[in-house]
Amino acid sequence: MADASLLSKLFSTLKPKAPEKGASTTSGNHPGIEKLAYPEVMFAQKFVSSGGRFIFCEDRDSIISALKNIFEEEDICVLSCNDPKLKSLAHESGILSLTELSKKADAAFITCELLIAHNGGIMVTANQTYYNKIVSLPNTIIVFGTVSQIIDKLNNALTYIKTKYPPKEIPSMITTIKGPKGDGLEDPNSAFSTKNLYLLLSV
Repeated sequence: MADASLLSKLFSTLKPKAPEKGASTTSGNHPGIEKLAYPEVMFAQKFVSSGGRFIFCEDRDSIISALKNIFEEEDICVLSCNDPKLKSLAHESGILSLTELSKKADAAFITCELLIAHNGGIMVTANQTYYNKIVSLPNTIIVFGTVSQIIDKLNNALTYIKTKYPPKEIPSMITTIKGPKGDGLEDPNSAFSTKNLYLLLSV
């Protein structure tokens, strides 16, 4: 699904417009963090190289279509999901059986905190997994993210998390997941290396 044509489509769709006079050159979504040149493309390339399945969705209809294709391709009948908005998308895509996040389902459908351009990783916390460990989720995980969640490097992502949440509300279980190929540093026997990972990236 994440072939060269999709990456080309992503690049052309998200190509930055010329900045207006007086406009800041830093990311408006992450104040104080320098914006990479085409971080969306860098993230997509890194994510795909790790074995992740990347699908760029321009609108709600394309999200629904992508989900239908994933459900058919992976033969997903029971989907685990806790997020109300994602549940609505799943229902529109034809899923009839929804459960709370659990390894017993055919797949999990979650959101994410950030997308790391430098290594193609998806940062999730207990806020997205509802305190389930990644190893406790099904082997197929579908993640929904947006372009505004893309950030350059992991250390900046951690800084952003600390800025986003009050000190006593910083989420636990902060982790970064990648496709099954990883970057060669993961334990090949770990749960992370066996997950079948999809990302639906929306604007």
